[in-house]
Amino acid sequence: MVRISRRRFLATMTSSGLLVGGLLFASCGSDTTPTSAPQQAAPTATPQSASSTAGLRRWRSGRPTYIGSMAVFIAMEKGYYREAGVELEFVPLRAATMADAIPFVANGEIESFTGAFTSALVNAVRSGIAIRVICNINSYLPGFTYVGYAIAKPRAEAGDIRTLADLKGRSIAVPNTEGLVAWEVNKVLSGVGLTVDDVELVRMSGSDMPAALANGSVDVARLGEPFFTVALRLGAGVKLIAGDEVYQLLQRDVPFGLVVASERAIADEETTVALLAATMRGARYYNQAMRSDEGKREMIEIAQMYFPADDPTIYEDIIWPGVPEDLSFDVSFLDELQAFMVSRGELEEAVPHEQLVSLSALEKARTLV
Repeated sequence: MVRISRRRFLATMTSSGLLVGGLLFASCGSDTTPTSAPQQAAPTATPQSASSTAGLRRWRSGRPTYIGSMAVFIAMEKGYYREAGVELEFVPLRAATMADAIPFVANGEIESFTGAFTSALVNAVRSGIAIRVICNINSYLPGFTYVGYAIAKPRAEAGDIRTLADLKGRSIAVPNTEGLVAWEVNKVLSGVGLTVDDVELVRMSGSDMPAALANGSVDVARLGEPFFTVALRLGAGVKLIAGDEVYQLLQRDVPFGLVVASERAIADEETTVALLAATMRGARYYNQAMRSDEGKREMIEIAQMYFPADDPTIYEDIIWPGVPEDLSFDVSFLDELQAFMVSRGELEEAVPHEQLVSLSALEKARTLV
């Protein structure tokens, strides 16, 4: 049996530049999974360019820490934000969760953050915090569903788990035990007559999952990229389902990169529209690039700029994220998602999706690209 200590795994990930925690985005956002109490220390803004910023409109957002922000990375590297007259600043927060990010948006220290839909967003809006979803920067799409479910090596070797039907009563490591992640797990299990209530969800960071799979402390892990590929490469886990296999069970495009901004920032329509138009250019460049080997090599180079790996071939093996070219998503899905969350007791009551989104700036940005 392969044994991988957490110390060995963390050392490997740190040296490879792949120890990337939550889902904080830049041009429009920060992350997901609401779990811990908000950190109150003020973030420090870190502009990504040393060149002159005179005459540029400022927009601050959470530091990007995951591969789903490719449209932003491209827009930064290609200079699209500056061409649009926007100075985009990445702001590192002490923690990378939606619950942690909301106070910084509410008090005006950052303009936006990005993440998967959770109760933190709904409860914030219900409590009167003026924030809204303004776009979506990544989704599960056919060929670009960048997640996999891996069986713990000891369970695979023993033959205890071979199919999804074998997961009843088993533990599944997940980055968040509620919201969109729980909905996803429930939908995946529904194909074999199970529900999320038939398994034990164990909240765990992606960087901890490969070690947990190797030592068998969980039975299965649901890993986003690049952690899924890392786990397979380390021999820590064995693929159960991944990529398009997951997409087929979900039966829809799933928005995982909702960008949330303060109403105060949205009120500066000129800046918001310019920001979204520049991000949209990055999204379109990404989709065009992924159609050729040369373009994909460029995407690997850009990913390496933000998350350098000692072995860049990790990016040759991962499932890349889906990026909607117009930064859109099915808004009505938020109603379906909230109904699921209410049924599990995650939410007291749903909020009409009209109160959660503000897409007028996005519609205007589309006319510019």
